[in-house]
Amino acid sequence: MPAPNITNWIRIGLLALPIYGLLTFWGTLTHQPDPNADFEAYARYISTTYYLINHLVGSIGGTILAIFGAVALGLYLSVAEWSVWLASRWCRALRGAP
Repeated sequence: MPAPNITNWIRIGLLALPIYGLLTFWGTLTHQPDPNADFEAYARYISTTYYLINHLVGSIGGTILAIFGAVALGLYLSVAEWSVWLASRWCRALRGAP
């Protein structure tokens, strides 16, 4: 059985990282009212459809994309030819060696 080509999946996963950033940015455009200062406005805000979509897509969907993107970035860095050289230089830098 041939080995599966995961390069395309890694590319899709790497594309998830900027999408995660955009979703997080979109999720922070509006701020909810302070529940301690104005509870009625807070209750009205969190019961809107916009808040539900914003919370589900922006927060939860963005976090899922961040996890997939981080895994894809780890796979990309582990498959690269220069990853061993980079890891050795990183360890030497942590030790304080030139």
